[in-house]
Order: sequence, then structure tokens, then C-alpha cells
Amino acid sequence: MLANEHEELYEAAMKLLEITENVDPNVQAYADMILHNRYKRRNMELTEKMQREENREEGRAEGERLKAIEIAKTMITENISLETISKCSGLSLEDLKELIKG
Repeated sequence: MLANEHEELYEAAMKLLEITENVDPNVQAYADMILHNRYKRRNMELTEKMQREENREEGRAEGERLKAIEIAKTMITENISLETISKCSGLSLEDLKELIKG
């Protein structure tokens, strides 16, 4: 989706350059500046959007890990084998041993 938006911006820029090709150089420079600023602003918006999506995904993953740890702690108190806990929680045996150590 974001690649399409970049492509659309590029196509719009190329059309503008084509239209302004035979225009006064001062007008051309002004149009180029406006186009560059719009492109730059839109690119920043898209970058920020991608960063927010990445942060959201990282937050979800961390939340899932914290939930797995909570479940594993409960299973440890129930004396369930570490292998079973690891299989059910997705946590490594090393992670579980660290939980037991405290």
C-alpha cells in the first residue's frame, strides 16, 4: 500500500515536470520547490505511519510475551514439567529456568 502511494507521488511529480517543461524558469523553480516540499512532507507522513505500525506490532509481541510469562509462572507453581510449559507457552527452557531463579 505504501509503495503504491510513493509510486503515485512519483507519477504526479513526473506529470508536473512535463507540464512545466516549457514554462518560465522562475515558475519552473517555484513549481519544483512546491512539489519537492509536498513530496518531502508526504514521505515523512508515510514514514511516521510505518513507524507507528511497527511500534504497534512490537507492542503486541511484547504483550503476548508478557502473557506467556504469566501463564508459565502459574504452570510452574502447579509443578508442570518445564518441557510441557515450554511447548505450551512458546518460551524457551532457558527463559523458564530464569523465571524459576527469580
